[in-house]
This record gives sequence, C-alpha cells and structure tokens, in this order.
Amino acid sequence: MSDVKDLLTDTAREIRDLEADAGKLAAVGDLQGHRQALRKKAELLTSLPSRLDGLVEKLPAPERQRVREAVVSMAKRGKAALDVDSPFFMRQLLYADDQTDHEPNELETLAAKLQA
Repeated sequence: MSDVKDLLTDTAREIRDLEADAGKLAAVGDLQGHRQALRKKAELLTSLPSRLDGLVEKLPAPERQRVREAVVSMAKRGKAALDVDSPFFMRQLLYADDQTDHEPNELETLAAKLQA
C-alpha cells in the first residue's frame, strides 16, 4: 500500500508545485509558461493510471477498485482538458467549483484515505 500512497502523494506534491509555478508565471505575464505548467499537470494526471499499474494490485480488493476508479476518472478529465487546450479547465482539475486552493484537492484526499 505504501508504494501506491507514495506515488499518489508525490504526484499530488508535484501538481501543487506546477500550480504554484503556473500562478507565478501568469503573475509576470508569461502566459506560455503558465499554459505549459498547467499542461504538465494535466499530463501527469493522464499518465497516472499507467504509472500505478501493478502497484495498485498490492491493495486489498475494495481499496484497489476505489483507487483505480478515482485515478481513471482524474486521467479522463486530464485528457479532456488537454484535448480542449483550456488553461482554465487544466487549472480546475482536482478541485470542486467552490473549493479554495488551501483545501486538499481530490488527489491529496485519495492519498490521505490510503493513509487512514
């Protein structure tokens, strides 16, 4: 389980870093850099199912299914954001409409549930 938890936690941290970079780049007017950071976020989410492949098999069956479904859902939304090439859509990945940046995102919540 720790391999899955570690991968999810590391990916969530990398995504937070990319979001911070995107914000800084937008603040200085580097819209191309902003878009690239958000694309990298969406690409990380899109690749997550394949990066978890094999690791998730070590989880108990109910956890395995829950994690697999959550990660596939995130990946589909990441691909959709890339397909429409929308920085707004890419930015909002993993967040509810009324959520603030300081609340745990969907990936962080999934990782935390594995820790419990």
